[in-house]
Amino acid sequence: MVGLVAVLGSGVAVAVRDLAAPPSPLEYASHALEVMQEQGYYVDPATWPQARQRALETARAADDYEDTYIGLAGALDVAGGDHSTFLPPGRTLGDRALGDQQPAYPVITSSGEIATLRLPGLVESDPAVLQHYAEAAAVGIRAAVPETACGWIVDLRGNHGGNMWPMLAGLSGLIPDGKVLYFVDRHGRRKTVALRDGSALLDGMQIARVSDGPKINHPVAVLQDGETASSAEAVLLAFHGLPYVRTFGSPSYGYSTANSTIRLHDGATIYLTSAVFADRSGRLYADPIAPDRHVADSTAAEAAAREWLIQACDQR
Repeated sequence: MVGLVAVLGSGVAVAVRDLAAPPSPLEYASHALEVMQEQGYYVDPATWPQARQRALETARAADDYEDTYIGLAGALDVAGGDHSTFLPPGRTLGDRALGDQQPAYPVITSSGEIATLRLPGLVESDPAVLQHYAEAAAVGIRAAVPETACGWIVDLRGNHGGNMWPMLAGLSGLIPDGKVLYFVDRHGRRKTVALRDGSALLDGMQIARVSDGPKINHPVAVLQDGETASSAEAVLLAFHGLPYVRTFGSPSYGYSTANSTIRLHDGATIYLTSAVFADRSGRLYADPIAPDRHVADSTAAEAAAREWLIQACDQR
């Protein structure tokens, strides 16, 4: 499992401080800690003050920004939990997760009356790559419709997450327009993720878009496993509660949280867990998401999904 892959571009919050003069290491750390305290989902009055104080003590003795990193990372663990991460200048989540690999795009195959959409992770920030990913899914879904009169398998196994917005926009042909999930912060405040006319929206603001097409009213079986994480868990929840959908496999990884992006003065970046996911019914998910049908073996899970789809098609 590639750890610490955030929900990039979630739009939950972006904190940037524009100062006339470079901040001192103490000012630099104080700003980061202030944002952690305001937005960190796991900030607890019983543990946070000590974590904050330790980071400030490190910053007071620091000669430069780099000397504050260890203290800030320790405080981040307390405020944001395991899904949060601190990256020094010049580093990105893509570096950590994918190394030198090229982006992988959605792939659609058909077998008989069933089409399968394999949705890989997407730890990218290049707008051209993000758009190509979304369109590959959307166009592929529409192109496969004449080949499949029955149902779909959406395969999220091994998807470690990344940028959720192209994933959702690309799948918009298979999901009804409207609210699909929520981000809920520690105060209970919600931000709404929705689909409309090929667009993925956050509180009504378009984040990603594909050329709109007709909705495809076919049964959908979603495959998940223990490496289905972060943004892939958001996609998983976007299918929850739909009457024509069933999920198969094993519980997801349990990174069903949204991360804020905090850019610091020297270019370091903090990805801070600031909210957890809730499905369209409002149910919160802070733990691994269980499938409708637990099938630990990967091959058996896909076979069970196909069997259910065939039965669902026969009943249409």
